[in-house]
Order: sequence, then C-alpha cells, then structure tokens
Amino acid sequence: MAWLWLIMLKGFIIKLKESRSFVLKSILYEKIDICKRACVKEHV
Repeated sequence: MAWLWLIMLKGFIIKLKESRSFVLKSILYEKIDICKRACVKEHV
C-alpha cells in the first residue's frame, strides 16, 4: 500500500512544480505532508 502513497506523492510534487498559484501550492504542500506521514506509518 505504501507504493500507492509514493505514486501520489510524485504526482503532487510534479503538480507543485508546474503550479503558479500560491493557494494551490499550499494545498499541495498539505497533501504532500499527509502522504509522507502515511508512508512513514506504512513502513513502521
């Protein structure tokens, strides 16, 4: 299941790099943070 989080994380990071909107970036940062925490939980 952790691989699914990693795929989502990559997708969010790509969107973040393409994004020009500050609001969208803050939302994506939040999602990336959630994905990172989920990955850590999956591995522990």
